[in-house]
Amino acid sequence: MSYSLITSTNAPYVVMEDDAAIMFGDGILVGQDPLFASETDLHLQSRMGRWDPLAEIWVTDAVDSPAIDAGDPADMGWQNEPPPNGSRINLGAYGGTPYASKTWIDRGSLFIIR
Repeated sequence: MSYSLITSTNAPYVVMEDDAAIMFGDGILVGQDPLFASETDLHLQSRMGRWDPLAEIWVTDAVDSPAIDAGDPADMGWQNEPPPNGSRINLGAYGGTPYASKTWIDRGSLFIIR
């Protein structure tokens, strides 16, 4: 198993119900809340914007999901995600789609020098 977010574990293995074990690979985020929009909406929370399927608009959140831009760096699916997308695919159901949550861009401060 690689490039996944799991909320709890017996690292470095996940033990399944039938006592089988899955070895962790690269990109495992352990013990982190994925910060879904809700229990029924699996879009990732994003300060830059996430798709709200009920309102059919982009909305912003106060936090960013750790699953944004946490997918396999070799996966070019990020090219299907809306900008700004961080040039790396998101984890989750909407990663690699036009409905993927957007990457936070810190625009910093604007200084005018005269």
